[in-house]
Amino acid sequence: MTPEEAEDIKRHFNVVAEGLRSEIRLVAEGHAGLDQKIDGVRRELQEFRSEARSELRVVAEGLRSEIRLVAKGHAVLDQRIDGVRRELEKFRGEARSEIRLVAEGQKTLRQEAADFRQEVRGEFRDVRKLVEREVVSLKTRLEDTEGRRS
Repeated sequence: MTPEEAEDIKRHFNVVAEGLRSEIRLVAEGHAGLDQKIDGVRRELQEFRSEARSELRVVAEGLRSEIRLVAKGHAVLDQRIDGVRRELEKFRGEARSEIRLVAEGQKTLRQEAADFRQEVRGEFRDVRKLVEREVVSLKTRLEDTEGRRS
């Protein structure tokens, strides 16, 4: 093998290796992006839970006030309590719906993450096959070159 041929093979291998590095970086960036999305959903869920608890505390305090007023006048306060109960049920229904939506979003994100992992695995297999083919090609070229020298 001449020094020029060896240098050509070396340059070719470096080009292939740089391409693989770029693809691996892209996959890693995609994975990091998914991690950020999942973390964002977790934070939103925690914020939602915190807000829901705060609102429930406010509603609960309102109910306690209503109960104190019941001692002063049953007729008027019965109507108020019924109104508060309706609001509370509406809030609970809305909260359940929001929680279901968040849970569905989490399922979707999990599925998307699983799909992405599968894609990445497939891409890694493809890249691995490409590298293996390139290695075989380089070995063949090297053997041919060494055969010619003999």
